[in-house]
Amino acid sequence: MGLYDNLNNANIENLSSLCSEQSILEERRLLELRELCGSFLSELDISPEECDIYELLSLISERELLFYDSPHGEALAENRSALESFSKQMSSLDKAMLCRMLINCLEDIGRRVGEADFFGDEPPEETFVYVKNSLADEAYEIFSAELADPRVYYCNSFKEAAELVASGRAGYCLLPLEERGGRLRTVDQLIFSGDLKISGVSPVFGFDGLADMKYAMISGYLTPPTYAQGDDRYLEIRVPQDSDLSIGELIFSAESFGHSIYRIATVSLNTDDGERGFYSVVIRGGAADFTHLLTYLTLFSEEFIPVGIYKNLE
Repeated sequence: MGLYDNLNNANIENLSSLCSEQSILEERRLLELRELCGSFLSELDISPEECDIYELLSLISERELLFYDSPHGEALAENRSALESFSKQMSSLDKAMLCRMLINCLEDIGRRVGEADFFGDEPPEETFVYVKNSLADEAYEIFSAELADPRVYYCNSFKEAAELVASGRAGYCLLPLEERGGRLRTVDQLIFSGDLKISGVSPVFGFDGLADMKYAMISGYLTPPTYAQGDDRYLEIRVPQDSDLSIGELIFSAESFGHSIYRIATVSLNTDDGERGFYSVVIRGGAADFTHLLTYLTLFSEEFIPVGIYKNLE
């Protein structure tokens, strides 16, 4: 065994020892975060057991929740950039774990939080409106199959269909969402302008089976669908490109909760203040639901927009 082999073994042993020390520090961080959550809840002027989740998180967000710190003063100059990166990742992980601990602390006092707390609206009436064509008819057959007493009406344009839902005169409309894997910008704009939500997405194939299109079931509310074992679950959000929440942090937090990124795209939409760029992000759910991620987004991203929650895109 040569000198370099001995050095390599020593490096590996040192790194293993550092990993063990780091694990101890990480557990200490978890314990501190749990105590911090308990302190937050005990200091609230409202009853956590009964309050609205948005009210509760709004009060907590007023506290100092950012744990990022600069590298230690004795850090070598050539290491500072890497240490900055480590610190930012640790801060993101701290925020994710804080959300997990907060939900656990609420459960300990009998306040169980779930997706329905974030999307508490009742399902809309089972009335559908759409521009009649063979693909829309196919989509209607798919989406209406799980409803008890659906009724359908026809209209002359996608814009009219969206407006009927936005005004509450129809429960759902059917709109073409994607063609050949790409989102239709005009439909994205209709959804954005009417503050509409995606309740379901399904491919449609047409008479010859060659259509490469997806239709969406659009409503005015976000209502988590029922899920069966094996269903893929999706949360779609929209984040301004100039938001304080970076895409990297969003991906990191989603993965820390056991989710994965299904799709990220950029889209420019017309707002009251002119055109604005957004990230459109579809997150595939893991074994857990989206409660922890929704808590994270509510606490740490003031401008995120929930766009849809649905199942089985394929």
